[in-house]
Order: sequence, then C-alpha cells, then structure tokens
Amino acid sequence: MALKKSDLYGSLWRSCDELRGGMDASQYKDYILTLLFMKYVSDKAKADPDSLIDVPKGGSFDDMLAAKGATDIGDRFNKIIAKLAEENDLKGVIDVADFNDEEKLGKGKDMVDRLSRLVGIFDGLDLSANRAEGGKRPRSSMAPTIVTRNGRPVLAVGSPGGSTIITTVLQMLFNRIDRGMTIQDAIAAPRASQRNMKDVTAEPAFIEAYGAQLKPFGHTFVLQGDAFTSKAEIGAATAIEFGRRGKLTAVSEPVRRGGGSALVVQPDR
Repeated sequence: MALKKSDLYGSLWRSCDELRGGMDASQYKDYILTLLFMKYVSDKAKADPDSLIDVPKGGSFDDMLAAKGATDIGDRFNKIIAKLAEENDLKGVIDVADFNDEEKLGKGKDMVDRLSRLVGIFDGLDLSANRAEGGKRPRSSMAPTIVTRNGRPVLAVGSPGGSTIITTVLQMLFNRIDRGMTIQDAIAAPRASQRNMKDVTAEPAFIEAYGAQLKPFGHTFVLQGDAFTSKAEIGAATAIEFGRRGKLTAVSEPVRRGGGSALVVQPDR
C-alpha cells in the first residue's frame, strides 16, 4: 500500500522536533534526509532484489534500528551509513552528517535517547511501494506528461499551477492532438479551468472567444484573477516535441508570466 503524504509529513515534523535545540534548523535536513534515504533504499531492496541501490550486510536501516538504545549508537549509525555509501560509490554524498556529534545531538544518554527516538519515527513507514514508474496511477497532478506513439516519445508538456496543472496540460494536448494546432499555438491558446466548482475560472481571452458559445450548456465563467495582472493567467507551460530524425522543438509561454525561454542544445541552422 502506498504511503500517505500526511503520514510522511507527520514523520518529518516529528523528526524536526527531535533535533530542535541542538542545531540550526537549516541542518535538520542533513540528518533527516539521510535517515529517510536509508529507510527508502532498505525497503526497496527488501521488496526488489534488483533495486538500483545495493544494501550490504551491516549497511541497512534495519541495522540502524538494531542500534537503538546502544551506548555507541551515534558511532554505529556512522559506520552503517558508511557501508552503504562505500558499496554504492556514494561517499561524500550520504555520509556527510555526523551522527556522533555531541554538540548537535547531546552527550551520553541524551544522544542515545534522541537517536533512538529519531530512527524509530521512520520505522513505521513503508517506502517500498512509492516510486514513479509506468503502469501506476499518479497520486499527484505533477507534470510533465509524456505522450508516446508505439513506445517512442512524441511530446512532453508540463506546467506549474497547483490545481490548474491537470486542466492546463489537458488543454495543451487537446489543442495539439485533437485540434491540430502547432505546439507553439497549443501553448499560447487561451485557457480555462473547471475543478468541480460552480463556475469555470478562465483567462479573459478564453471568455471572449468561447464564453457565449458555452453559456447555453450551463457554463458560467469567472476571471482567474485581476485581468490586468499575471494572476489572470493560468499556468506557465513548457513543452518538447520529438520530430523526425531526432529533431526536437522546445517551446515555452510567449506571453504568460512575462514569457518564457525554451532552447535546444544544437539549434537547427
């Protein structure tokens, strides 16, 4: 079963609370992300023998759990992480945080208790099922969306915008594929966004072009924001189209948010 974001966020907040007072808040991530990484790769390795990260004996999150309550817990954590780092050529990447630092984590029993509680926070999380890959239903509206034909990519489109991402991407794909627009025109076209609300939020140009035609079908439109500011604009899209013989066309917004920039490494001369 996939991990709920609320459970993950709750664990992150609790781990921050455990580290509070011993170090600057900007350093929390060095310890928390290291533990989270150890937990993730260990869970993946148990679920998939062919996982990308090799977890050696004595270099897993379970080994860290086994060190709970030990008087040398900080030193043992460092050695466990070092084993995983060495096995996967990650030295200097995941072994930066010192779990035996008395100034940040306390001395004696204080360190033992703090690290025991800290590793215990992540013990209940199952991270083995959380991975972006084909055949899974996305739990988020994050872009980009990649369109393939016969297994080969033909189009990649994406946009920021929170709850408007899905409708922005959908309209770009509809404009390009169903309406036959060029990818440049598909991105530039005016947009609307229906998110199960009474009214449809839309850009001024969309209301002007289609409002009267859609009104008989029961659609009522409201501006996304002030018509004279960027708040009236929906999305800030970019796209890549894969053409024949490896030719790529990179496109960004011509006007929205002041216009964007999309380039290729080797321009067609």
